[in-house]
Amino acid sequence: MKIAVAIDGSEHAFRAAKYALTLLKEAQDAELEVISVTDYNKVEDEQLLLQNLKSLSLYQDRIVRPVVELAEKVGVKTSITLLRGNPDHEIITHLQTANVEQLVLGSRGMNIMQEVVLGSVSRSVMEQANCPVTIVK
Repeated sequence: MKIAVAIDGSEHAFRAAKYALTLLKEAQDAELEVISVTDYNKVEDEQLLLQNLKSLSLYQDRIVRPVVELAEKVGVKTSITLLRGNPDHEIITHLQTANVEQLVLGSRGMNIMQEVVLGSVSRSVMEQANCPVTIVK
């Protein structure tokens, strides 16, 4: 069983990753695909990181590492997918070719302006994904 989790460094995303791991804990051949999308157009800090690829790599590692470490603790194999661009578009495009049985993501991300009830990325992915989507509060 392979479940993907989309993370952005937010607490909602980390809770989504923990939930995905509970689904995989007892599954045979369990794998968690950790997806992180860097959107250079919306996060000012990421614009600065473009000037230094090493800093960008460290930034991405800081987002992904806690989830990978948590998966290792419970014995779930992980793979990491780092994407660049518009988060909902990149996640949806990736799911079209990935062998993923389910996607788990947080209800809200890092962008406070988009967090009215359900984050815009969560809503868009939920509406367009080609696999079941679980949104975690």
